[in-house]
This record gives sequence, structure tokens and C-alpha cells, in this order.
Amino acid sequence: LKPLLDDHHHHRSGRKGFENGDLEIRTNDETIRNLSTKLMNPAILDVEFASIPQKRISAGASTSQLPENLCRNRVKSILPYEDTRVMLHPTRKNPHGYINASNVQVPIGDRFFKYVLTQAPMKNTAEDFWHMVWESGSRIIVMMANHSIEQFSIYWPLKTNEKLRFGDYSIRQQSCTNTRNLVTTIMSMKSLSSGEKRTIYHLSYSGFRQDFD
Repeated sequence: LKPLLDDHHHHRSGRKGFENGDLEIRTNDETIRNLSTKLMNPAILDVEFASIPQKRISAGASTSQLPENLCRNRVKSILPYEDTRVMLHPTRKNPHGYINASNVQVPIGDRFFKYVLTQAPMKNTAEDFWHMVWESGSRIIVMMANHSIEQFSIYWPLKTNEKLRFGDYSIRQQSCTNTRNLVTTIMSMKSLSSGEKRTIYHLSYSGFRQDFD
């Protein structure tokens, strides 16, 4: 399982870093259509996934290997590098602000689009996952699942108007549509401490193939 978060920001090629600032995030129908088209065409996904380098020999991943963080890694051989990993604001439950997730920039023309690549949330990391969704300002979640993985923690509401709580965040399903291997769920995410609400789009694709070494 590989959720991919799209915060719908882009950068000029000379601008570096990942910013969570106060920029307004706009999610439009065109973005949803483009992502849906890719998910419905496995050949495109295979080509893009195969182009990703497997490992960076010189990069470290020390935080992911701290004893208290080992339980937050779904697969022990897939760990985020120090210079690109997502760093959450520390909490009592997660004092290092660690999550198995990486910031990724994809160049398209003279622009860079920013994404977060992460593992599927586990029961003990679902709260961290939604914490990351909120802090990164992500509005689109793409979850790609391998049919061979039969059981995983449910981190989003499956029924209309169903509501789930993860730490400071309340997640409620507004609507859901199902077409072939793709399920599109629209949710309302609320910060219980601030009262702010955001609309989140969750695209679940069940035809993704993956291999772990």
C-alpha cells in the first residue's frame, strides 16, 4: 500500500525546499481527472514507478532506525532519508515527529510539483498520518494497493456520514464513487483544536503491483 499525497503546490525550478506556510491550496477537477487517468492506466504507473531510483547509497536514515521508531515502519527495508523525510511537529506520543514518509519534487517543464510519498498507515501510525496530511496542507490522497495485501488498518471512513477521530482530527465521509479499480471518496477533515475544516479527496486504486526485496 502506498498513499501519495498531493498538496497541489508547485515551485519554479530555482526555488528550493518544502514550505507548509499559509499559501492557499486550490484543488480543482482537472487535477482529479489527471490523477484518475493515470490510475486507470497501469502501464503509465509501471513506467513512472520503474524510473524511481531504488536507493541512494550516501544518504542516511538514522531517525527511522531509532528503537522507538522501528514500530512505525511497515517494511523494515523501506526507510525515509534524513534530508527528504517529512518532519512532523513533535507530540507526546511521537516526540521525534517521525513518520515513514518522504518529500518528493517532480519536475514538469520549468516547474516542480510537490508530493509526499508514504507507506499505508498502520493502526499505530494513523494518527501521525492525518497529522501529516494537515501540516503539509495536502488535499488529495492517492492510495495504491496490491491485491496480495488483504488486511490493513482502515484510516478513512468507508460509509457516507461515518466519522472517525484520529488525535486532534475528525474525518467524515461526504460521498463515495466506485469505478472499476478506482474508488473516489470525498471527506471533510476538521481540526478539533482550531475548528478549521478542509475538504480531502481520497483516490483508492486496487490494481497496483509492488514487490519488496
